[in-house]
Amino acid sequence: MYNDLISYTETSNIAGEQLVNMLLSERGQESDLLSGNLTGTYTRMFENQKSTLKLSGTALYSKNLEDIRVRNETGFQDEPVTETYSQFHNNQTDLLNLSLVTSFTQRIGKGLYISPWVSLGGSNEHLDRVQGPLANGMEPVDSISPTFNKAYRWIRPAVNLKYNTEKSQLTLGFITEFGSLETSLDDVPYPRSEHFYVTPLVSWDYSRTTGRKINLMYNSSINTPSVNQLLPIVNNLNPLNLYYGNPELTPEFSHRFMAHWLIFDQFSFTSLMMALSGGYTTDKINWSTTVTEELVQINTLINVDWDYRGRLNVDFSTPIRKLGVKINLDVEENWNRGQSIVNDVENVYNTLSQRYAFSADNRKKKKWDVESGLGVVLTHTRYAIQESLNANYFDLSWFGDIRYTPTEKWNFMVTADVTGYSSLGQDESILIPLIRAEVSYYFLAHNRGVLTLSGNDLLDKNQSVVRISELNYMRETRSNTIGRYVMLTFKYRLNMMAKKGGLEVDFHRKH
Repeated sequence: MYNDLISYTETSNIAGEQLVNMLLSERGQESDLLSGNLTGTYTRMFENQKSTLKLSGTALYSKNLEDIRVRNETGFQDEPVTETYSQFHNNQTDLLNLSLVTSFTQRIGKGLYISPWVSLGGSNEHLDRVQGPLANGMEPVDSISPTFNKAYRWIRPAVNLKYNTEKSQLTLGFITEFGSLETSLDDVPYPRSEHFYVTPLVSWDYSRTTGRKINLMYNSSINTPSVNQLLPIVNNLNPLNLYYGNPELTPEFSHRFMAHWLIFDQFSFTSLMMALSGGYTTDKINWSTTVTEELVQINTLINVDWDYRGRLNVDFSTPIRKLGVKINLDVEENWNRGQSIVNDVENVYNTLSQRYAFSADNRKKKKWDVESGLGVVLTHTRYAIQESLNANYFDLSWFGDIRYTPTEKWNFMVTADVTGYSSLGQDESILIPLIRAEVSYYFLAHNRGVLTLSGNDLLDKNQSVVRISELNYMRETRSNTIGRYVMLTFKYRLNMMAKKGGLEVDFHRKH
């Protein structure tokens, strides 16, 4: 997989009404990823299918080449002249992951099964980074051009107990993990670290009647830091935000729970779905930030004590037969409470985001299919030691889809989306209207051939807006995307049951 990206960034840091520093950055990035995996499984049953032996193995390899060219122009309030610096930053990352699992399942009673199993394996991750100024023939700077290796080996003995009835399934289990982490920088090893964890698992599914279902689940897992998180060499692509890894990081230990409740009335076609999930992580990998007088941030990864997350989702849909429509209401709440370190002081942050959506569509769709809806996302962020960053903002969106199918040969469709982003700080609010239209013609036997002419982003207003509010910062990223274009597409279904779907071959041309 090959990617080529060019981006431009403008950053300003302000104290009060005084500009402290600024950055204009032009970045070109090429990446080439090669990956593959191989999986094999052997299964054998014994004693009239009461016992099952299963052996499986997996091998995964990936190689990622990344070439980055950056031109930075920086300025500070006490320096009347801006400074320009261009550099190259090339990474080669290799990952090899091998694992073998042996499991044995034995029925020990009516609907009762025990399944002991053991997994062993390891991963090797290698990073080769070369960076330096673009001048002088692109000679690398040795002090910031490291090679780094990470090797993790594990043995995971485990046992699961399962009990099945006509209406429920219960699973109880636990996994023990013995892990060994070895790292080295420029072939100089760091002290090896040994880890032992017990990760339990509980899952219960219950279906009282048709259309009534409850699911409860709890599990836990270990997440070892990546090679980039362990690397202690500075990443200075952004001179106003310097990033360091930490070879002394320990694995994260995460606990997750989920509760799901579903009600569906097959006579009224009314459904209600509620989902509650949450998580608690110890030794969470997060940032320790030092902010200088010139508002340059020096960020180093550390393990913090805890991090909490929660999510609630409620979805309700029902038809209104007198109006000939079906309505859908969707509510989602997301909460995160975490901690980071700012200038050696613990900073606790709380982020609450709320999404409310309403949509309606017509029930009878013989020729016309019409749907429209509104959505709003509210975000509230609070910080313990940086109250000036406390913020509330919202995103409001509307969409409408109209599809008209007068005959089996023709199909017309128009979609419109309008999204408004409220202002952040001194920035103006953003309004992005998108309109797309297409017409399709079906021909050949069984309508196997489909010719489609589509116009995308007809107003040429599209752009990507991503907002993040966490840790000790609030960030909005605006990116250019593919603008207005027209595309002609031809699809051909290969099987005889073309009307009911099947394998399709696509040919398309974009302008």
